[in-house]
Amino acid sequence: MQPLKPCDDSVAATSIRLSTIRAMTFRPPELTAGEPQANFAIHVQSVDSRFSHVIAEALITHDKGLRFPAQIWPVAEELCRHLGKTQIPAGSVHSVLSDALIEICETFEQDEQDELIRSLRDVSTDRSWTRLLSPFRWALGKRMRRRLSNDEALHKLLGVFAAALTRLEGTVETDSDDVTTTTDVEDFYERWIGEVDRSVCFPEPPLPCLEGKPANVYGDAAFVRNHPKDATKGHLVEREALAYGLAVLRLPNGSFIATDRAGTRLNFKWSRSPASSGVSLALCNHKEATRARLARCGLPVASGRIFSSDDGDRIAAHAERIGYPVVCKPAAGVRGIGVITNIRNRAELDRALQLYGKSPLGSDDLLLETHVPGDDYRIVVVGDKVVSAVCRRTASIVGTGDHNVADLILHKNRLRAHNPHLRLRLIQFDDAARYQLDSVDLTLASVPEKGQWVYLANSNNISRGGDSIEVLDDLHPSIERVAVRAAQAIPGLGFCGLDLILQDHTKPIDEQQAAIIELNAHGAIGTGQYPMWGPPRNVARELLRHCANKVGAELSPTPAANLRVRMRVRGRVTRVGYRRWLRKRASAFGIACDAVNEDQWTVVATLEGATAPVAALANAAVRGPRRAIPFWVAVEHLENTDPSDNPIETTA
Repeated sequence: MQPLKPCDDSVAATSIRLSTIRAMTFRPPELTAGEPQANFAIHVQSVDSRFSHVIAEALITHDKGLRFPAQIWPVAEELCRHLGKTQIPAGSVHSVLSDALIEICETFEQDEQDELIRSLRDVSTDRSWTRLLSPFRWALGKRMRRRLSNDEALHKLLGVFAAALTRLEGTVETDSDDVTTTTDVEDFYERWIGEVDRSVCFPEPPLPCLEGKPANVYGDAAFVRNHPKDATKGHLVEREALAYGLAVLRLPNGSFIATDRAGTRLNFKWSRSPASSGVSLALCNHKEATRARLARCGLPVASGRIFSSDDGDRIAAHAERIGYPVVCKPAAGVRGIGVITNIRNRAELDRALQLYGKSPLGSDDLLLETHVPGDDYRIVVVGDKVVSAVCRRTASIVGTGDHNVADLILHKNRLRAHNPHLRLRLIQFDDAARYQLDSVDLTLASVPEKGQWVYLANSNNISRGGDSIEVLDDLHPSIERVAVRAAQAIPGLGFCGLDLILQDHTKPIDEQQAAIIELNAHGAIGTGQYPMWGPPRNVARELLRHCANKVGAELSPTPAANLRVRMRVRGRVTRVGYRRWLRKRASAFGIACDAVNEDQWTVVATLEGATAPVAALANAAVRGPRRAIPFWVAVEHLENTDPSDNPIETTA
């Protein structure tokens, strides 16, 4: 960064008071017209300066790579923490940053403080960033037990902070080709919100709560954080199979076969299982066919009919006939894609049809039906028993009066990233979110009033960023009976997630408006197993027991809390660092691992430890490191050392 120089005194401010400061990194930048884009930015907000918002962004590299160096992210985080709510006198940006570095070092142990702070104060009056970096880099490196080795990256990081603060202050400016500053906040977030992969904001927004209770925290989240989105479904059943003493053969396509000691087999693919037939799967995949079947059985459904997606006039005429509000959705859809609810008039219908056409299923037939007011519930039925009931709320944020919409989205997504089921089901800023924000005259840069609810999706689907609340304990028995009847109305359907609209889940179903929206024959097991709020339900365990009973497979009397297994991996897994990857992952999971090459195509490993991490590693083994190509992974038990129960660790 070039030296700081005075600016025109006519625009000088006596001081500025920071209200909020944000830092964010973006996914690895791409080359556009030969120039790499930025991968780091900060947004500084003031309540009383010439510029109320300033954004500074730059490409900060490590060893010439384009990815932001993760080891210096804690520096950005700490600087934001210490600069939040700071008062900056005119012309003192350098000393304010120096003071922030000193404050960070004051959190170190007493025997380190004096020398470090003295060194920083000695150089804080010198306008040389290089001298300031030397003790700061060493101090941060020791605190985080890692070496911050790239002076150039740290140098530019401080330069980005300085550029934003000097632009905000209006008394000095930076002369640098590396850092770009702007006050165009709306355009910035429109361009970058979908690319953010790490963010921090100070002061932090409060954690989302429900009736004063924080969201659940799950002890097994770290073991599945690298699993693909749909892999968690099958992994939870596989974990239970191993806990109940079954051997498992895992294939790369999401399928696995569980076998008992007598050779009885259970075949699974994600959440598809022996519990449901192929005919039931096909019937449930078509919403109109399901609706017609349930209506013939006397179950509550919304009235509607199917149309071609380009038949706008007939759709509008039918909407007038059945009366607004209405809902449009794909006739055979998944994950809430293309679903738009509570359409209240012709203008909103035309806009909804445009949004539907832009969705991934926009060319498919659509179902138009009456909008039934109430909350959206996912009720999971296994056999003739309801095992989970989750109230799903539309993706939303709650205003604080200080933070903008983008802050609140990114903060809530950070919380969701620690939930095994929600970590890849984040709030998205897409056409549906724009539609919702436009309807209340907000943008990503707007600051909602304290307590204001802002909705960011057209449906309650969790895959679109919705919230989940487990309510089985309070579910009225009449609703349970209707859910079981609906599942039994589809021949061969032994496991399903039933989507039901209700006004109050604690009251009898015949005393309120209610409608079954669809039956999902391979619904996400994690919805009830990892709710954001409410007690978790072990849906995978219920499903495994039901399937084992159906085919006569023998399970251990109780699930094991610890496992000792032999894992055989076949494929291109030798001479590609597979054993090194396996041992490193096992060490991170806190389990013992002894791996050897059996032949040129096979690695054999013995794993021993708690059930959750052992099962997670066995599941990850079918993917392995980057250069490996496993064909299959076979896991067999050597010994069950602890037959006690294996609860999921949850705190609320």
